[in-house]
Amino acid sequence: MKKIVMGIAAIAMAASMFAVDLAARVYMTGDVISGSSADGSSVEVFKLKSANQKDADALVLSGNLDNAGAQFQFWYNYNGTDGMTSLSIRSANLWFKPIDMLKITVGDVSVGTLKEMLHWWKDPIGANYTESTSWSGKYSSYATVEAAGINFDLTPIDGLLITAGIAPGCDNAWLTLGDSTNVLAYGVGATYNLQGATDLPISIAASWRDAGKGNTKVLAIGGSYGSAWSDGLYAMLNARFNISANDHAWWSSTGDVTFRGVALDNYFKFTAGAFVAQLRAPVIIRFSGNDDDPSYMEFSAKVQYALDGFTPYFLFGSDLDNAGEIPFNDAFGDAFNIELKPGVTFNVGACSIDLAALISIGADSGSGRTIGWSVPFEMSVAF
Repeated sequence: MKKIVMGIAAIAMAASMFAVDLAARVYMTGDVISGSSADGSSVEVFKLKSANQKDADALVLSGNLDNAGAQFQFWYNYNGTDGMTSLSIRSANLWFKPIDMLKITVGDVSVGTLKEMLHWWKDPIGANYTESTSWSGKYSSYATVEAAGINFDLTPIDGLLITAGIAPGCDNAWLTLGDSTNVLAYGVGATYNLQGATDLPISIAASWRDAGKGNTKVLAIGGSYGSAWSDGLYAMLNARFNISANDHAWWSSTGDVTFRGVALDNYFKFTAGAFVAQLRAPVIIRFSGNDDDPSYMEFSAKVQYALDGFTPYFLFGSDLDNAGEIPFNDAFGDAFNIELKPGVTFNVGACSIDLAALISIGADSGSGRTIGWSVPFEMSVAF
């Protein structure tokens, strides 16, 4: 631990000497109290949970000049044990601009087009229903290109962004020629803001992502209306066409690669001053014809109203815990599940606190529905 502290101190010193931006965050989560109908009368009081800080970005260092820059991000998995003594690097990259309209990024690259902004990462790709509880099979963060590699962003005219990249990972050749030619992951995409041409707040986007020879490909075509950051309505619809092997969404590299399904991803946001309402209800249509692979949907929504010093909200949906798909077949009613989460966010000094009440009504497995309840909390301090 001493080495880590000294290392962070050295990083902070270097940041101050070279005008590098340094941001840090500590994040904790848990339950004040919880219980479940499956546990009978069992009630648990105060449970501090192990927290994967990967998305919280415990430490971020970045430096950006006019035509070059770099960034790397640290994270750790907090588990409350003495063995938690190391930081891991989540991502690192550098970028430069040989000309104003072209940005080249090397290292960890992640470039997407349209996405939902309620959870920021739940972008379905038309996965097989039986694999829809797998994070990697269900979402896979299928941006235009994402992994270690190189990416090119070109803005030839105002409002148009063209991106192209390859992502073979480290120590892998993207293209291998020989008796068995192999190509690893690559992607291309374009986003065009039509505001200047139509005087309407409309954007359109298209992208192609290929995970490599014999693996999943995703074609995405969509558009949006409005601004997500100002009063009024913002709406997004993005269709992602899944082309994969053996009806699998991500990991399979055997069998014929063919069209398997389409995800009609959507997101709506309405803002009126302090009031904000958000909804996403993606529908996944499958074409395998198998009884165990029906089309399905999921949904989540949130309303909130910012008051002086605190913001009450109501969050609800079928996949708040990243499961809860609802199939379009005879099991629709039994499989329907929902989580209800009224809560409030507020600050105590620099500490941001989210305190809520959570009720989970599970699917009917044949012996009734399991009902769980808890008073979860999230706390973070950024500096």
